[in-house]
Amino acid sequence: MIKTLFGKILLMSLVIILVVSGVTGVVMDFFIKRFILYSKEQEMIRQGERVINSIVRYMKQRDNIMVGMMHGRGMWVMRIAGMIRELEKVLGARIWLVDRNGLIYAESDLVRELNENELKQLLSGKKITKFNWNDELNQPILAVALPININNEVIGGLFIITPMEEVHIAQSRIRRLMIGSTLIGTLVAVFLAILFSRHLTRPLLAMQNLIHKMRKGDFSGQLEIKRGDELGDLARHINDLNRELDKTIDLLRTEQEQTQRIINSMAEGVISLNQMGEVVVINPAARRILKIPDSGPADLQDVFEKLPGLEEQVIKVQQERAPLMREIELNNQVFLSIVSPICTGEDQVLGVVIVLQDITNRWRLVQLQKELIANVSHEFKTPLTSIKGFVELMLDHKIKDEVAVQNSLKIIHSETLRLIRMVNDLLKMARMESLRLRKEPTDLLELVQKVVDSLALRLEETGVTVQLDSSLKRKMDLDPDRMEQVFYNLLDNGIRFSPPGGIIEIKAIEDNGKVKIQIRDQGPGIPEEEKELIFDRFYKVEKARSTNEAGSGLGLAIVKSIVEEHGGQIWADNYPEGGAVFVIEMPK
Repeated sequence: MIKTLFGKILLMSLVIILVVSGVTGVVMDFFIKRFILYSKEQEMIRQGERVINSIVRYMKQRDNIMVGMMHGRGMWVMRIAGMIRELEKVLGARIWLVDRNGLIYAESDLVRELNENELKQLLSGKKITKFNWNDELNQPILAVALPININNEVIGGLFIITPMEEVHIAQSRIRRLMIGSTLIGTLVAVFLAILFSRHLTRPLLAMQNLIHKMRKGDFSGQLEIKRGDELGDLARHINDLNRELDKTIDLLRTEQEQTQRIINSMAEGVISLNQMGEVVVINPAARRILKIPDSGPADLQDVFEKLPGLEEQVIKVQQERAPLMREIELNNQVFLSIVSPICTGEDQVLGVVIVLQDITNRWRLVQLQKELIANVSHEFKTPLTSIKGFVELMLDHKIKDEVAVQNSLKIIHSETLRLIRMVNDLLKMARMESLRLRKEPTDLLELVQKVVDSLALRLEETGVTVQLDSSLKRKMDLDPDRMEQVFYNLLDNGIRFSPPGGIIEIKAIEDNGKVKIQIRDQGPGIPEEEKELIFDRFYKVEKARSTNEAGSGLGLAIVKSIVEEHGGQIWADNYPEGGAVFVIEMPK
């Protein structure tokens, strides 16, 4: 089966040519045959009428025409017969006579071409023409019978019979000529049809090739078709469509890339599922959260296994067509899972999008706030309970001894100071979280010396000595007020946990482009399991490190917060020789 347009046009052209040629040949063959027969018939009629006119003139010259016709052949018949024989030679035909009684003056059976009815018509004055096959001659013949009228009376008839082999010959020649011309015309027509088909299909093929390129996303081509017909208009429209599609797809591609960049740069994990439950989009954050390799597809079942409860959440969202949020714990982190349906205008769900938001810090902050409230309540409750108890005893006059009263007042005073310290530390923490750093070049040695001077009275009371290393003499970009608070808290801790006469060493070390400030005391050190906990709010290790008055448990938390605001970090360790060391690492 022919599938190409060129083949179909060519086949259609060939069919039309052959049908037209065949019909034309048949029609021409028929009309040529009729023309030859008609021409021959008219010639025979003319010649026959000439013969009849000659017979009539000759017979009118006789004295008794009817007698001659009624009494056999006679002399006039012989003379007419001779004249007819001469005419036969001229016409190439055979001629016979018949009288009014139907007697035929002929010696051949060819005259039987006319039947009795036709003879009657002839003798009634009608002309008879007949074309048929003659077995005697073994060829077609044309018979013409003409009535002989004398004085408006039919006295007989003239038969002219001629073989029509020339009709066959002429028809054969014409047929051969027509076949030859038809073949030549067909070849010429086929050639022209090929040219026309090529001319017609060439721009169509160019359009087809361009559309194939467009389907593959290549919109760089243009049709070079300069025509003023419908194909030219179509080519121009396709070129316009190509340019518009190129602009539109380029815009869509840009928007898609921008959307993909936005999704990839999101800190939240994004996973998009289609109707079939296949992962169609997963950004790097989601891969990192779920520990899925960067390359290769993501398996939804693997996602569901790593995020317990997510599958039920997705199913419920698909059923209810409404977003749903819940918290999911994964790898010591807390994520807010937000699942939303992707719907059409007819509320048909095309898929779902899952957003995994890391709320660990927020969650910890909430927990920390709860713990802070609980710790503050607990820390306040102990001194307040003590104060309340001694005050009630004094009000009830249950303490009457002056010494006991003085001791009770000292305890109340001590607990009050403890409450004041905790309140002050809480206010400091709140102020630090609300104020920004005001950095300026600061002499580190002067800053530490200022703190040491402010603690001179306590150092003198405890007998503790502070040794400053000369390496501290450097300038750093710091907030002096905040860092003064850091060194004050660390030195205060060192004084509190150092034995009488102990030494606190402070020195600075450069390491890999950073400055490490070490503050070492000679106290009992920090239990190994509590090194990471001492910087938490309200955490205390006084039982192990000191028997002196307890702190608020907020000092080291404040220190850590200030250091981290400066872009540094702090940690604690123990020296093998004894004592604890706090290391502050700051950028130069």
